[in-house]
Amino acid sequence: MAFVVAPDQRGLGVGRALISAVEDWARQRDAGDVMLTTYKRRAGAQHRFYASMGYEATGYRFVKSLEEVDQ
Repeated sequence: MAFVVAPDQRGLGVGRALISAVEDWARQRDAGDVMLTTYKRRAGAQHRFYASMGYEATGYRFVKSLEEVDQ
């Protein structure tokens, strides 16, 4: 599952409301954690946003595309 806040809506509390709703949903189902993945290329403000909501960067996710590459 993924969500993206439109650039013209950022800074208006939309992302905070979405994250809070996800956390409430998870608590209602007795989840112990919420884990998210963020795009490394969009560091900076986005990563500071998650940290401000109490999320901790705990590692890296590695991805390899197996699609054929034109030669």
